[in-house]
Amino acid sequence: MDQKFQNLLLDIRQSPRSVQVFPCDNTIKAETFAAVSLRPGSLLEAILANCGGIVIDGWLRLYGCGALNFLQRNRICPLREAVAGEDILGGLFLCLEGGSMGYFAPDTLVVEDLEIGLGQFVHWCLHGDTDTFYRSFRWDTWQEDCARLSPDQGMGFYPFLWARADRGRTRRPLPMAEIIGLEFDFLGQMS
Repeated sequence: MDQKFQNLLLDIRQSPRSVQVFPCDNTIKAETFAAVSLRPGSLLEAILANCGGIVIDGWLRLYGCGALNFLQRNRICPLREAVAGEDILGGLFLCLEGGSMGYFAPDTLVVEDLEIGLGQFVHWCLHGDTDTFYRSFRWDTWQEDCARLSPDQGMGFYPFLWARADRGRTRRPLPMAEIIGLEFDFLGQMS
């Protein structure tokens, strides 16, 4: 286990949030490292080499080589940037050119530059003000609802988050691949 991942584990232990680290699957790891060029010594390489993914408060997910399969999730997403994680809404966290993180927002279907690197992003997930970031999306029972989701599920909304909702929205667990697929299908129709 390299130093970057050891530092991440320390950061996880110090986090006030509920954090679950999935075990690494060596078959998925071998497939991922054969398919993807990673910067040696990078935090992304350390995460992929040492865990199967990380779930923070049931809401945020960082991909790894296991239950939250980096390669599989990136195959779902038609963007050219590598996707490092997601939220349960179908928002995607991307590694942008130049080293900053981007957020593909499920309410606008636009990539927003977060103007922070991966290390700062992971620290924000573990210690930052995620409540303010997600203020308009969280509901009273979100923690209990998130705890019941499997790693392959997210929370689907109708009307969709990018659509106007005059009478409110309903929500239910859906496969994350379906949520992300619907976002990009709609985006493709708009183009």
